Amino acid sequence: MLSELADNYRRGNFLSRDVKRLRERASILAAEKLSTKETHSQQLAQLRESADGYLSAQLTAEEKLNTAEEEIRLLREQLSASQESLAARFEAKRLAEEAKEKAEREALDLRNQLSSHEVILNDLKAVLEVEVVDRFKRSPAYDALLLREFEKGMRQVKKFFAMKDHSNERALRRFDSFSGSGAEPDLGPVAGRDYEPFMPIEDEEVIWPSEEEIEDEEDSEGPPAAS
Repeated sequence: MLSELADNYRRGNFLSRDVKRLRERASILAAEKLSTKETHSQQLAQLRESADGYLSAQLTAEEKLNTAEEEIRLLREQLSASQESLAARFEAKRLAEEAKEKAEREALDLRNQLSSHEVILNDLKAVLEVEVVDRFKRSPAYDALLLREFEKGMRQVKKFFAMKDHSNERALRRFDSFSGSGAEPDLGPVAGRDYEPFMPIEDEEVIWPSEEEIEDEEDSEGPPAAS
């Protein structure tokens, strides 16, 4: 009986010691758990702070990225506008050069045409001048002109030979005053003129001006030039 009690007592002591150890172990575990919880709380707080910092940094980075993208978009628009403006300038310059070359070609063509027209006009002018001269030579006016020249020459010849009372030197001076040339008289025919229609026929009488007509003509022409 006593042995049983002693065994029970020992068992009780063992149990009490086990319980005490378990309690201590539980206290230690509880303390460790609390410490671990606090550590976890601190770590979680740190993680939250880190996450907040990361989110803030991410937001800042996103804002900067958005700003950079907006700047890039604006730069692209400016670049596109600059390229369009530059292309427009090149196109305008090209069109201006083409217009200049076209104007130069047209001016050259006009100058060539004008030169050709001038050559044609000069040729036509020469032909017309020849035709006018030829037509004039075939006209009665040309015959009348030749007749007047012939009659004038005949009168001067008559005047020259009518001065039989004067010396040859004085007669030549008088003839110079009539002709106005101041050179020796050339009583020959004018080269290129056909005097045959105006020459007298064999039996035709030539009527020379009288002395009165010569004097009247001298008075109308004025006194001879002083030698």
